[in-house]
Amino acid sequence: MFLRNDQTQHSRRFRCHTWIEKFDLNRGWLYVHCSTCDKTVYPEEDGSLKFVCKDDEDITPKFLYSVNAIITDETTLTEVTFFDKGMTALLKTSCEDLNLKHGYTDP
Repeated sequence: MFLRNDQTQHSRRFRCHTWIEKFDLNRGWLYVHCSTCDKTVYPEEDGSLKFVCKDDEDITPKFLYSVNAIITDETTLTEVTFFDKGMTALLKTSCEDLNLKHGYTDP
């Protein structure tokens, strides 16, 4: 995957060509928050896709991306975390759609 980043620094513009070297496959790629209190929620212990919050009942889970990766350019490697807005822009689909409409439910 190839990324382009245009930035302005001290009234000068430069372009940095980077690419994603690899993703951290040992860490999950999403997190789920409570729609009421915004805390992390957890799946029911019965293995269903129902999520529970420690503080609220009957919640609607909010699915959000959190992807660890290593990006590189011609000079060095850098560890990064792509959060929800960044991953949605890269993939052109929200984390919620990827989970609920396309069935990618395994973190």
